[in-house]
Amino acid sequence: MNDEATMKFRAQRHPCSYRSELMVGATQARVRLRDVTPNGARVECRSSSLRTDDKITLWIIEHPLVATIRWARGPMIGVQFTRALSQRELSILRHMPAWQKTGQPQRRQIYAFAEL
Repeated sequence: MNDEATMKFRAQRHPCSYRSELMVGATQARVRLRDVTPNGARVECRSSSLRTDDKITLWIIEHPLVATIRWARGPMIGVQFTRALSQRELSILRHMPAWQKTGQPQRRQIYAFAEL
């Protein structure tokens, strides 16, 4: 048997800590994306009513993104997006601090030394 034909490779996962809203029908919950790929994410969600194959909507960078739940273990769920994230969207999710909301200016700490 050819092992290459049966091997599946995952897309590289990028750690993040992005706050979002998840909607299933009329139910809404606050969630946090913990890692992301162009095609899906691992999401921390405290709702116990979510099931595999449920269709959900995540609010990503102030836009709705439809996804399907592929697995659920404890407070974590894995979702597959119905469309792939663009490189811009992926970069924003990876680099946005958890406390920063979309639309706010980037805050960067600057360290400088002054000669006395």
